[in-house]
Amino acid sequence: WYIGDAMSTLKADTIVASDGSSPVTLTKQHAAKVWIQFAMGTPTIQSSFNISSMTDTGTGDAAANITNAFGSATGYSLTGGGNHYTLGNDVVDNDSASVISYRQFDNSAAAADGGGTNCSMTAHGDLA
Repeated sequence: WYIGDAMSTLKADTIVASDGSSPVTLTKQHAAKVWIQFAMGTPTIQSSFNISSMTDTGTGDAAANITNAFGSATGYSLTGGGNHYTLGNDVVDNDSASVISYRQFDNSAAAADGGGTNCSMTAHGDLA
C-alpha cells in the first residue's frame, strides 16, 4: 500500500481472522501450492517451491516429494511438461498427498531417461 508518495512494507508473523479468533491459513488462494523445474536422467531439481527432494524411481520415472502435503491424494490438480529434445511424451500423476510423479517416454512410447533439462510440474489444490 502507499502512504503519501512513499511505498510501505507490511511484515507479519501471523494473520488472524477479522474476529480475532484464530490464525488464518491461506489455502483457498488459487496460487500454485507446488512447482518444480528439474532435469531428468538422474532427477536434479533446478528450482522449486514446496518440494523437499526428488527420487529416481526407475527408467524414465521420477518422484517429487512435497514438503507441505495436500489434503488428499485426489484433492489437487496437477500439470507438467518438458523440453525433451528427441523424446516423445510425458505423464504426471498425483501418487499421494505428498508425492507427485513424472514419467518420460521416447518416440516409440517406451519409458526412457532423457536429457530433458526443462521438465516441470505444477500443482493447485488445498494443503492439509
